[in-house]
Amino acid sequence: MKTLYVTGKIAGLDPDVAKAYFDTASEQLSNAGYIVYIPHDIMACDAEDCNGPKPTSAFEAELLSPQKNTEGIAGGYQHTWQCYLRHDLAHMLKYCDGVAQLHNWLDSQGARLESYVAQECGMPVARVHEWVNGTALNGKQNGQ
Repeated sequence: MKTLYVTGKIAGLDPDVAKAYFDTASEQLSNAGYIVYIPHDIMACDAEDCNGPKPTSAFEAELLSPQKNTEGIAGGYQHTWQCYLRHDLAHMLKYCDGVAQLHNWLDSQGARLESYVAQECGMPVARVHEWVNGTALNGKQNGQ
């Protein structure tokens, strides 16, 4: 079974719309037999100096529990785009066999970078529907 990382546009979209695109792709790919990771499931760093407020009490720390969500809060800190990209890329390269691109991947600098890095590392990169219908090409960028 292949493990796929889903890439696509997040920044600039309504958070609920972006999450829905990723959740739909994840469901389609899972139903096709893949193990799927989406950026929303990957932790950013847990550094206290990562561009945001740190909790001032144990209660606040629990409210801002260490999980990444559509508001960009992980570990109680507002993370930068670069922070998320570094952690998403590391996860993609370490745990995934290929990349599945959403329909809007070309509209995202991060998705373009993730696709490029995966392709240059020899990972297959294709659109979500190509993975689902079995036409994804090994090691070739086929998502344009």
